Amino acid sequence: MSDYDKKISAFRDLINNRLGSVYSTGPNMLRDPINHVLSGQGKRLRPILTLISSELNSTPLEAVMPAALSIELLHNFTLIHDDIMDQDLMRHGLETVHSKWDGNTAILSGDAMLAVSMKLLSENNHENKAMILGTFIKGLLSVCEGQALDIEFEDNSDITLDDYINMIYLKTAYMIGLSAQIGGMISNLPCEECELLKKYGQSIGLAYQVQDDILELYSDPQNMSKSLDSDILLKKKTFVWASIDSKDDRKELDSIMREYTNNKSKVINDIKDFITRLDIKDKAHEFILKHINIANETLLNLNGDIGLLKYFSDLILRREK
Repeated sequence: MSDYDKKISAFRDLINNRLGSVYSTGPNMLRDPINHVLSGQGKRLRPILTLISSELNSTPLEAVMPAALSIELLHNFTLIHDDIMDQDLMRHGLETVHSKWDGNTAILSGDAMLAVSMKLLSENNHENKAMILGTFIKGLLSVCEGQALDIEFEDNSDITLDDYINMIYLKTAYMIGLSAQIGGMISNLPCEECELLKKYGQSIGLAYQVQDDILELYSDPQNMSKSLDSDILLKKKTFVWASIDSKDDRKELDSIMREYTNNKSKVINDIKDFITRLDIKDKAHEFILKHINIANETLLNLNGDIGLLKYFSDLILRREK
């Protein structure tokens, strides 16, 4: 294990440890689901990125940790509500809240998680406090807008690749960019460097989401720690769909997916054959590599030691779950 791996692992352990105590009081109806969600097998990529970014200006860990935790709570709030809308049954290796308890509990515990997230962020006395809060709120709105587009797209067979990229930018990439940007803001980096960190994170985020779309087909649910069912049953417009130009090919894919409830394993194999025939996996790899390269090129304009950030983007490139 390299020194970079050890540092990232230490960051993850510290974040997991702190998450266990962010909401230790309150009604059982909120406390139990929140702590259930936070005990899952989350990668903690967003808060880790916040901590890494803050190191560019050697900021003490304790100064940036509340913001990092806040970002992870915000992310998990969106997942709880996302799971309700998609009726997913598994997330991060655990039963989803609406499945383990019920819809009302999931809505309330998600809302409470957002409140705890905002509370953590607002308790810092940083000189850029108002700007940090404003930036955070923009990220919250972006995720909601991205989720709305994701749902709207389910019944629209004319979604283009540009439409898809805009949706994943709002739903996934913006928040990962925010994670890096806030790390820089808390570290008192110049505005130009915070914007560079934001661009770096957003580029990683675009690559990350396209990876997800492909990995969900080629990895088993245990490896991904979530179910593929909702994506196919709800006709989610993933990279696979958006990268198809021909209407006939889209009709073929739609016909394949309609059989999912009858024979899941056959449909997944048929989709893989379809992807191979249209070189979609290669297109996805090109997209991912392009945006990882953009991220790494952005780092070259930053001051300070960018080694860990570069290693982080390489980890994203190589990830398998």
